[in-house]
Amino acid sequence: MQKKISTLTGIIIIVVIAVVLFAGVFVFEKYTRTVRLSAESQTKGNNQNQRGINQEEVAIQGAEQVTTVKNCGTSKKDVFNGGDPTKDLALNCLGEAVISCNSASGIVSDVNVGNIKFEIVPSSASCKIKITLGTEEFITESSRKWAANRWIECPKEAVKNLTEKSGGKIDESVKISWIGTSYFNMLMPLADKSNAAILKNEGCSGTLLQ
Repeated sequence: MQKKISTLTGIIIIVVIAVVLFAGVFVFEKYTRTVRLSAESQTKGNNQNQRGINQEEVAIQGAEQVTTVKNCGTSKKDVFNGGDPTKDLALNCLGEAVISCNSASGIVSDVNVGNIKFEIVPSSASCKIKITLGTEEFITESSRKWAANRWIECPKEAVKNLTEKSGGKIDESVKISWIGTSYFNMLMPLADKSNAAILKNEGCSGTLLQ
């Protein structure tokens, strides 16, 4: 009888040990799975945060690439024909933009061809000066109406070369000199269409040269 009790006790002990071991394995697996999921969740969160940072950096870089064009306003009426261009705020603003090669635009008033739009256009190769003529109704001479709404763009080095070839000289530190010489040299086709070839040879382009 005592032997049977000992055997039964032994079996019970073995069963208890087996249950404990099984429970321990189950708890351990559950713990390791929880740790693994937590690590994966943290890694995923870090990746999402990194993507968010990268996207923010791209957005900032995109914002930095936005070009601000300074508005120089409008010159005094017919400033190059009887006015004093050296004191004109719009012309000095445009000239300063040429010297510093910053984006800017402004209107130059001309009694013969109306309002002329000047633009300073920075580029990787050179700082360019662009002139766009007004509408036909403001061009007083019938022989020049063909130039309505046409434009011309020249590197500022071309303006300097044309001035020197004609016996003139640009004082590069004087703001107004750039706009005055651009006005007279770049609009040469208005006086004679054959002057377009001269401007093309200097690297100028635009519908005014067609």
